[in-house]
Amino acid sequence: MMAHLPILPVVWPLAAAFFLALLAAHNVGGLRRMAAGCAAVQLLLCTALFRVVGEQGPQTYHAGGWSPPFGIAVRADLLSTVMLMLVAGISLAVMVYAADPGDHDLSPSAQRWFVVLALILLGSMSGMVLSRDLFNLIVMIEITSIAAYGIVSIRDHPAALEASLKYLMLGAMGSGALLMATALVYATTGYLDMSLAGQQMITAAARYPQATMAALAMFLVGFGLKAGLMPFHSWLPDAHGSAATTSSALLSGLVVKVNAIGFLKVAYSVWGAALLARTPLPQVLMVFAILSMLVGGALAWGQTDLKRLLAYSTVGHMGYVFLGAALGSTNAFAGSLLHIVNHAVLKACLFLAAGLLTAKAGTRDIAKLSGIGRAMPWTAAAFGVAALGMVGVPGTNGFVSKWYIALGALDLGRAVPALAVLVSSLLNGVFYLPIVINAFLRPGPYERTPGGEAGLAALLPVVILAGVVVLMGLWPGLTLRYLLDAARTLLPAL
Repeated sequence: MMAHLPILPVVWPLAAAFFLALLAAHNVGGLRRMAAGCAAVQLLLCTALFRVVGEQGPQTYHAGGWSPPFGIAVRADLLSTVMLMLVAGISLAVMVYAADPGDHDLSPSAQRWFVVLALILLGSMSGMVLSRDLFNLIVMIEITSIAAYGIVSIRDHPAALEASLKYLMLGAMGSGALLMATALVYATTGYLDMSLAGQQMITAAARYPQATMAALAMFLVGFGLKAGLMPFHSWLPDAHGSAATTSSALLSGLVVKVNAIGFLKVAYSVWGAALLARTPLPQVLMVFAILSMLVGGALAWGQTDLKRLLAYSTVGHMGYVFLGAALGSTNAFAGSLLHIVNHAVLKACLFLAAGLLTAKAGTRDIAKLSGIGRAMPWTAAAFGVAALGMVGVPGTNGFVSKWYIALGALDLGRAVPALAVLVSSLLNGVFYLPIVINAFLRPGPYERTPGGEAGLAALLPVVILAGVVVLMGLWPGLTLRYLLDAARTLLPAL
């Protein structure tokens, strides 16, 4: 079994989804609990793989025993195993939340299919993180995308169906761009394996400069669209704002993140840091990133619907992820990778807490949530901690990743990106902090009564995620040391 450990995080959730689909007509509560158990097993598998990689070094698995270029390679290194544990951990928190027998914003039949689609997402996102073959990566992206469209559309609401259709149409355009880019890489280098294609890319870029540049541009457009980077973001506020709470947590916490990871893997494995530095990509990416950070934050500021505010906030924070990659210094790149981890935890906590708060209030109107902290102190406090992390208050994980991105900009003498990080953080404070202050200090129709909080299964993941925000803020080395090593590996020429 240990010989097949690198592929198990992909195979296990996909197989579990298949068997749970056969049981979808049976007890909904039992199905949700089994899905949570499957996610717990996935976290154990990913933790075991992380330990093996830490003790023995990167692990490469050749599917079917065929090595590249004839076979498909799966590679587990420190970066991919950290991201695997992130995907598994957030998925487990969402599954436990979904297992709560209390009120849900999904019908019983939709709940049955949500857990199946969520497990498919878990397996395909793990495949995206582990894949070293471009075509296999495209296949995993498509599975992820189709499952993501599904978890938006299953909510019984016209807005959700409209949002999923918009997501599908734009997502198909992004998939087409990725497929064309992959075809160009294969045509110019002769390989689909990222390592082998990377060995030939310098020669290919000199011989076919227009084709390789077009491939890089299409990878940026395809992954940028699926990651919600501005100006490719128009589907994201509708999809994340209209979906069910659990679906929004997966979409905003994980789906956009694995697509960002996919872009970083392709760009730095196939083109490499030195070749990318000679292209317009860093400058273009920096413009898009700063645009996302500032305009995304400004649009979030103008929202009155809590979930749409959180959705636009995701657009802004994807800018941080791509900004660190555009800068290219070790500190900035490590900050970018760390922000993927931090924002996933923060946004999962915020969406799950928001789901409990709005279910209690019966509205998503931010103005009508004043005083709700008296009725739901634990939930509102968890939301407040995550909100502070989004702002970047010291002592939270969001501060650390923003600090490293800004530090990386200053390492290069780039004051404008560092200033953009500061301004964007201030914007986050403008629209997040009033929600938290009003929840506890302003009068409202909510009173402290016994049983005001949600059930333990729903509340526990929210509180634990808030605790992780503080833990990673006070002890960032728990993950940062591995991501700094990953940044040094991906940026050897710089």
